[in-house]
Amino acid sequence: MKKCISCLLLCSLILSTLTACGQSADTDVTDETTAAPITEAVETADPTKDEYGRDIVKSSIPDDTDFGGAELTILLRDRLDGIEYEYEFIAEAENGDLINDAIFKRNRETEEDLGITFEHISGFGNPGEYQNVLNKSIRARDGAYDIAAYYAYFGSAWAINGFFYNLLDLDYLDFEKPWWNRSFVDEMTISDTLYAAVGDVSLTSINRVYAMFFNKVLAAEYCPDVNFYDLVREGKWTIDTFAELNKGLYNDINGNSERDDDDFYGWATSASAIPVDGLQVALGLNITESDSDGMPTFVYGNERSATAYEKIYDLYFHNPGVQGNPYGGEYVELCSRKMMNGSTLFLVQIFKETDLLRDMEDDYGVLPIFMLDESQNGYYTTSHDAFSLISIVSTCEAPEIAAAALEKLSETSYKYVTPTYFEVALKTKYARGDEDSEMYDIIIEGRTYNFGMVMSSSCGNIAQLWRTMLDGQQNNFVSSVERQTKSITKQIEKLVEKFEKLAAEA
Repeated sequence: MKKCISCLLLCSLILSTLTACGQSADTDVTDETTAAPITEAVETADPTKDEYGRDIVKSSIPDDTDFGGAELTILLRDRLDGIEYEYEFIAEAENGDLINDAIFKRNRETEEDLGITFEHISGFGNPGEYQNVLNKSIRARDGAYDIAAYYAYFGSAWAINGFFYNLLDLDYLDFEKPWWNRSFVDEMTISDTLYAAVGDVSLTSINRVYAMFFNKVLAAEYCPDVNFYDLVREGKWTIDTFAELNKGLYNDINGNSERDDDDFYGWATSASAIPVDGLQVALGLNITESDSDGMPTFVYGNERSATAYEKIYDLYFHNPGVQGNPYGGEYVELCSRKMMNGSTLFLVQIFKETDLLRDMEDDYGVLPIFMLDESQNGYYTTSHDAFSLISIVSTCEAPEIAAAALEKLSETSYKYVTPTYFEVALKTKYARGDEDSEMYDIIIEGRTYNFGMVMSSSCGNIAQLWRTMLDGQQNNFVSSVERQTKSITKQIEKLVEKFEKLAAEA
């Protein structure tokens, strides 16, 4: 295989580059968004920290709280497109599996501490079926379900139909605690209402986080003088750097003088949700931003978004080292297979893909997805839209008990489940080097959510525009957005009006 000449050229470019990440610059990323600082973590022997360096925090629920054996029913989805979701909440007994046993411990401790019991109802993987079951129960006001865990993309708009309680009206819930994602709370709080939450209790909001993986053996062969980890630390891991790296990363493996699926590429990718939705967030794009009154306004199609799409389009279709595949699950699987068999250097996927990558013969590493430029103040990511949103059903007969249960489940998830998955399984058992552990921290600290992205199903599916355009190899992003701006702006205004109406009726 030919060595990557462009990688050597990139080294000299990097050595001559003096601009460091963290400089102030005008960007379209809101100040409320929390991104991973590009600094090295410092280990300290602090009694306020747990063994993983996280704050030791307890909920505000009084220790003597006892709800006398109250039973709470959690409505779950079970399986969709071959992906299981019950494992987030159900663990019948300890069986030696790390995650199962952590969830079992979490559930039992929550029940014992609060004097409650959980019943889990599942079997509704299809979002439409789930919605019908929930809607039927709410209309009948039978109080059949107390807590709902549902598909984020399809269920995000159910709040405006009166499906859920305003979580900000309930005692026990404290969204300042570290087990809640503050970005989500800030983005989704409208007129002092919040109908869903994301946090440690939703394992899929963690294991479906976007990241970039790379083959360490191929990296040493093709780019021996480039340290990807240092590029990240120095704030130089940008889309331009990535594009330059990939220019020389192509090899006609089967010798047929045609670019096909059997060949080696620097980056094999597709126009599907994985990775396209994650790329938009990584490049610091927002579909909406809050105005002076804290209300979401449509900003998609601005100069930053246009620049980002142009660079992604060039990567997909004008970079010889990139295989830009169309939309479709089969192409997502193709890219993963190419990573497994050593015919691509880079792969953008979600954390859960490590279930597959851990069986790779070659060592693999992990990196945050690239930034738009060095002025971006950190590395951003989000959760693939199939993660679980958590709400309390509007017909729950004991909403305060449900709120206490949700807070305690979140606290004990923070205590047991998250470190078991993130610190033990992901960073220790699956990772193949200390530097990868550091990268995982950088990635998860940059996890953000945006109102326009979360509510996209109620806003013309605008978050999927990049998928459609890349699938059709279209390079007219600005005009495509302009054609939809008036309609989507009106849809967002109607959403806000509905949230305001719900708040007024409370």
